[in-house]
Amino acid sequence: MAPPDETDEVFVVKTGGVQFPGLTLEASAIMGVKLTEDGTDPKYVVTMIGDERKAKGLPPVVYIFNKLTGGGSKNGSSANLSFTDIVCEFIDGDEPKVVFKTDTRFVITVKFPAFLMKILPTNKEKAEEQGSQAIKKAVSKDVEASMLAYEEAYLNSCP
Repeated sequence: MAPPDETDEVFVVKTGGVQFPGLTLEASAIMGVKLTEDGTDPKYVVTMIGDERKAKGLPPVVYIFNKLTGGGSKNGSSANLSFTDIVCEFIDGDEPKVVFKTDTRFVITVKFPAFLMKILPTNKEKAEEQGSQAIKKAVSKDVEASMLAYEEAYLNSCP
């Protein structure tokens, strides 16, 4: 699939934020949307073009977070990838239906300095699991809101 280009829609999505002790991580993602045909049903491919993260909270905690993760700089030590396919299926029958199906691939990579791993109060696997659960909770909220917005936009576009 080709990445979005100047003929495609581009928009910014702001997340509700991920809560950590003494810190809230807010993110904005620049997304591109490309409409393709998948058989007879329209398919939208949503691709993350870029993102920006900002830590808010207690100044010493934000400072340490930014130092450890490279936050607040263009050369940060984390990266995000996101691709979402949204297919709109039209189902005929006694009661015709429209079904939106999504398939998302979402990867967050964070590189922490080796010394941080030594001072964490838990092991690497547990820290990764806790971080994954926090992000999953935040993303789940955003996905639910997005699907409701899709439904509302679709219903508002119907005559």
